[in-house]
Amino acid sequence: MEIVPGNASHQGKRTEQQDSLGFTRFDDRSLIAHGGVVAIIADGMGGFEGGADAGRNAVDAMRLGYEGKPPWESVPEALLRSLGRANRAVCELAGAIGSEGYCGTTLAAAAIHQDQLYWITVGDSRLYLLRAGRLACLSEDHTKKLELEEQVREGLITTEEMHQDPERESLVSWLGMEALPRICRNETGARLQDGDRLLLCTDGLYRSLSEDRIAALLLQEPQDAAQRLIQTTIDQNVPTQDNVTVIVLGIVDRE
Repeated sequence: MEIVPGNASHQGKRTEQQDSLGFTRFDDRSLIAHGGVVAIIADGMGGFEGGADAGRNAVDAMRLGYEGKPPWESVPEALLRSLGRANRAVCELAGAIGSEGYCGTTLAAAAIHQDQLYWITVGDSRLYLLRAGRLACLSEDHTKKLELEEQVREGLITTEEMHQDPERESLVSWLGMEALPRICRNETGARLQDGDRLLLCTDGLYRSLSEDRIAALLLQEPQDAAQRLIQTTIDQNVPTQDNVTVIVLGIVDRE
């Protein structure tokens, strides 16, 4: 099974690019044999100090952590350990600039080992799977909306009250917190198929494009798809367009 990567990014209408992305090495045969390859995306939090550095540091720490994976460590364990390293890197940055509790980033990482997909995410950067033309979001947004939905199920508030809460999109879990309240991950691999497309993206994409539009653009070759996703987003000319970054991974079975 071959992985065909693509990626693209744009600053949008923000004054600084605070998104970051990275990959483990595609030519590291030793790591690929027991750990596969990993794609990582991060969105530094613009309302916090050091957002751009937080995103970069988290991606670098996550990548380096995973590249140090020993053969006997499982992929889910390696992702969780590497996420811890990324979180420590952001916390250390916050301490260095005197912004403890006010320096953070989201992060989404996808590992492909043989024909199995594993992921780990914190915040609201997303992982999607496109299969047979149907787009599915595999991650969850760690926003206050999750807590509000729980309150709706418990009968504490109404659905209308949930939708009217002005803080429903506020993050409740991000890298840079001493203890992460929420982590989204799978511990059993999800089997990939020939023709699958994986998309990792920051919220600048899905807050501008519908899932139907995203799915249609993902049908192209990965690098073309990545570039078209970004260009189509920018063409929307949203006045407050956020940074937008995407990684597209195409799955090809050559056998």
